[in-house]
Order: sequence, then structure tokens, then C-alpha cells
Amino acid sequence: PTAQKFARAEKERRDFICSLDNDPAKREESFLNAPVLSPSEVADVDFDEIVLASGSPVEMYHQLRSFDVPARKIVFPSV
Repeated sequence: PTAQKFARAEKERRDFICSLDNDPAKREESFLNAPVLSPSEVADVDFDEIVLASGSPVEMYHQLRSFDVPARKIVFPSV
């Protein structure tokens, strides 16, 4: 629900190239017509920023940092 709310508010201003989710079952799905990837696959993606539109953003932040995602590229949504 958090990601959906954020996406509705931002879809005209942002390009969503993928979604990251720890749930392996969701990798069969897409979100906003973009693939759902494991956070461990983030190194394979060319992105400007990752928006933590998650129910547990602090956990996700630390997980992404463990995959060497620069802190400046991880943002918390304002929605």
C-alpha cells in the first residue's frame, strides 16, 4: 500500500525502472510495468535513486547499504 500510494502521487514526475522486494513470490510480478527484483540485484541496475516506499523503510535502508548502495541515492518518500 505504501508503494502504491507513492507511485500514484509520483508517476508523472518519475520513471520507475524496477521495484525491489524481499519476497521471492513477487519476482513473478511487475509493479508499474517494471520488474520486481531482489534487493541483492540492485548492483545490476543503473538508477538515480531508490525511494523507500516500504512499510519498513529503515530495515530496507540498512539492507541496501549492505549492498553498497550509496546513502545519497536512498531517499525516503514525502508522501
